[in-house]
Amino acid sequence: MGEKNVCIGMKAKNGYNEKGQTMVEYVLIIALIAIALIASIKLFGKNVHKSYKAASDKVEDTVGVSYYNSRQQADSTADAQVSPTGE
Repeated sequence: MGEKNVCIGMKAKNGYNEKGQTMVEYVLIIALIAIALIASIKLFGKNVHKSYKAASDKVEDTVGVSYYNSRQQADSTADAQVSPTGE
């Protein structure tokens, strides 16, 4: 008879455990994805930031107030509506 390499579950008949091999393959795939993600952020990060900043500035100019200033104004209005006696 020839050598049989039939898998039963995750363990081959020849005694090798293929579960560890599969896990290593997944780790390598995740590592490659992480490297690609980091490289793309490094490559495109500044351009994306500039685009979002330009869009934010345009909205701010259109509305006339920035998000930060509107939050400060809302907080100060809420503080002014609370009475000093707590009623």
